[in-house]
Amino acid sequence: MIGSLFHYNFLKKNSEKQNLLKNKIGNKDFISNKENLKKIPNLKNFDFKKLSKKSEISIQKKDKKKINICILNLKAGNIFSLKNFLKKFSFKFFVSDNTKEIMKSDLLIISGDCNSSFCIEQIKKKKLLNTIKYFYDNKMLIGICSGMQIMFDKINEGKISSGLKLFSGSVSKISDNKEAIKLPNVGWRELIPFEKKDIFKINKKNFYFLHSNRIKNFSKKDCLYLSNYKSKIIPSIFQKNKTLLFQFHPEKSGVLGQNLLYNSIDFLISKKNV
Repeated sequence: MIGSLFHYNFLKKNSEKQNLLKNKIGNKDFISNKENLKKIPNLKNFDFKKLSKKSEISIQKKDKKKINICILNLKAGNIFSLKNFLKKFSFKFFVSDNTKEIMKSDLLIISGDCNSSFCIEQIKKKKLLNTIKYFYDNKMLIGICSGMQIMFDKINEGKISSGLKLFSGSVSKISDNKEAIKLPNVGWRELIPFEKKDIFKINKKNFYFLHSNRIKNFSKKDCLYLSNYKSKIIPSIFQKNKTLLFQFHPEKSGVLGQNLLYNSIDFLISKKNV
């Protein structure tokens, strides 16, 4: 919720300068459509100190103090909310694009709001391909929005490019040119479990989305949750080994999203210790 308000103000102040997304219709629609903001409750009197008491957070303090988190610096979008989340819960973290520094961390988080192909170009330019693959094989990895899409086999954004090929599937527009659907998909969408139990207890809960592409031809065993936009199925959470991927922005989804992200780190720690 806080992230959405920040994103709203950021877009309004910079509406003519934004070039991260080629299709700006959804962003302009988000700015002009006041109904989106009416759905955001007043947090003026909310006691954030009670969050840990109300949630099912279970990360042991000793594990949280030991874990070192790196946010990959790709300059591919706003990481303000992500940094704010990590600070709020006293995680030890840093932002870097240097391999030697990144390798000192236990968990690598890749988040972006731009085209996935741009992220891949930045990763190649900074020579980080093997670093990311090392975290996938040996440590812990979280991908958010564009940071999720780059993990798949193929990316089709006008031209076809290769992804990191860590997950099976391809990335393409939510709809083809024949369908009049406003993009990007911006706003709060409900999640439902995909052929599995509701492991994060978020069935029919709403989270904040901002994207124009979706994953197709994915492996069913890797997909945990789905959402829906204009009758189009949006695969929304994937998990394999010690890697979790989110199509939406949990860090911008208010208390519930922060809760999910916290529990996701707990989930990866438990996988790491197996």
